[in-house]
Amino acid sequence: MKLKKQWGLVLTAFILLAISCKDDNYYTVEVVHPETPAETPQDTIEYENPILGIRNLNYYLGTTDLNPAYILQAKGLVQLYQDSPFVQNRVTNDLLLTVRVPEHPVKYILKVMETDITNPDYCILDFSKLKGNAGDTLNLYMPVNWNYQALASWEKSRRLNLSWEVYANDRFVDTYVYDVVCRSVHDFSYWTQWRDNSGDSDKWYDQLMGEMGSYAAWRMREEGDNSLIVSNTYMLAGFIDEHSPLIDRMKQEVIKDGYVDNIYGPDGYTTDEDCIASIDAFAYLMQKYQVKYAQRNSNDRPYIRGIDEVFGLGQGYYTELACAFASWCINIGIPVDFISMPGHIYPVAILPSGKDFPWDAIGLRHYDYPDLSKPSKEAFAQAHENFVKVQETSAEYYIEDMAAIKANEMMFQRTNLYAARFYMPSFNFSDKYWSNALSRSVEGRELQPVTDSLLLKMLNMYQEPVNTTAVGGTEER
Repeated sequence: MKLKKQWGLVLTAFILLAISCKDDNYYTVEVVHPETPAETPQDTIEYENPILGIRNLNYYLGTTDLNPAYILQAKGLVQLYQDSPFVQNRVTNDLLLTVRVPEHPVKYILKVMETDITNPDYCILDFSKLKGNAGDTLNLYMPVNWNYQALASWEKSRRLNLSWEVYANDRFVDTYVYDVVCRSVHDFSYWTQWRDNSGDSDKWYDQLMGEMGSYAAWRMREEGDNSLIVSNTYMLAGFIDEHSPLIDRMKQEVIKDGYVDNIYGPDGYTTDEDCIASIDAFAYLMQKYQVKYAQRNSNDRPYIRGIDEVFGLGQGYYTELACAFASWCINIGIPVDFISMPGHIYPVAILPSGKDFPWDAIGLRHYDYPDLSKPSKEAFAQAHENFVKVQETSAEYYIEDMAAIKANEMMFQRTNLYAARFYMPSFNFSDKYWSNALSRSVEGRELQPVTDSLLLKMLNMYQEPVNTTAVGGTEER
């Protein structure tokens, strides 16, 4: 609007003086109301920066870093575990915004800027609709319009800035920057261990255990260690890549080599023997591509590569081999469960008859691979013999492991990854499924308070990822 020149000079001087004298959290900002008549001077509001901090809520993985593997699968976990109040109430890919209630409760708009992993969007912080007195601290869910394609392609851990522009009464007043490390999408942790150092630890642990439902968790009550361990195994679903074009090429390759005539999966007509032959074909391909056991870590946790890298590099460790096996089986329709324990994890195929067929690919490391560059009956016979020996050994361990699971031994678990695929899509490292996935817009969503006292308590517990090689681990198998 048009103002008299003299008034404009006075107002400009006032604004400059007010901004130059601001402290870290409180200053005066010009606000212009377009509907104000021309002869009425501009007014001001006293702006107090309400933001005390932003942090993530992916406490499952025991870190303050952002974890793409968690962000991409949080919604799927909620859909999968309808019987778990713990999951229903506390699993989210939102961030946590901590604010102080200002003396003048105006409506703020928080506009998230476009970054490498976020799409531009905005949400509303309206203190007039939130309970609290001036000076009170509130914790709020902060929705974010994540760039799923970018997160599914986030290959290396690195630091970045997420930034929000703050508007008060539609006027830009501030910028808030969240400096955070975003871990690689390949980074994973099998369990998270929570420790509460307060005198009420047993109370909190018991409440959490009572809300787990079918979600796997265990109380640790050993001398000097009173803690709670929660499983993250279902989040391995994203690393299973049954849509990889490599699988279809390898199916054609193993048929062309003459090792099998067809690749069968359960279709109502096939037998257990047909499906076992298809699993045998996977073992043949492992030997032909010279896939050997090799560990891969990313700083303090395992780094999981997809089936393309495992066969392309000719190496993988137990989790990668299990995910590659599951990718092959699910591609042809064979359901797969994972059996996990401290230091190891392996797949169990479910045959058409309903029988379990455990096959732990790391067992091949004990046998010499035949030369399959030029297929022959002798080479085929040795490849098949290796497959059978691995299956026999896997079956022995399977009996022991299932007994441990039934006895509810610490951190022994059977996970139905096949069921998880309905809710937790593959990251599809080969085809980038997420390039076609729609991001969730948060435009205009009002921020809601975190009223769950247990969630807030969990955020203050000491958390750490657990990736142990204790009894039952790979070294023994």
